[in-house]
Amino acid sequence: ILSTFPNNSYAFISGTSMATPHVTGALALVKSACRTLNITQLKAAILNNLDPAALLTRPTITKGRLNVNKAVRSCSSL
Repeated sequence: ILSTFPNNSYAFISGTSMATPHVTGALALVKSACRTLNITQLKAAILNNLDPAALLTRPTITKGRLNVNKAVRSCSSL
């Protein structure tokens, strides 16, 4: 993920520290669309609406890529 760095520069960094802001933002968007979801349902909305990404080069638990749009849209069926 391209991120800001000291001295007005940018660098590519990976890992959970870089993914956390994206997932947190996704959870906030889903929660804003589906206000009645509890934390377990919110997590399920994210994890059940990933895009398959079998070609990821690093090990992942989900083997998927975050799809916020799909997760938000899933709320209308709840």
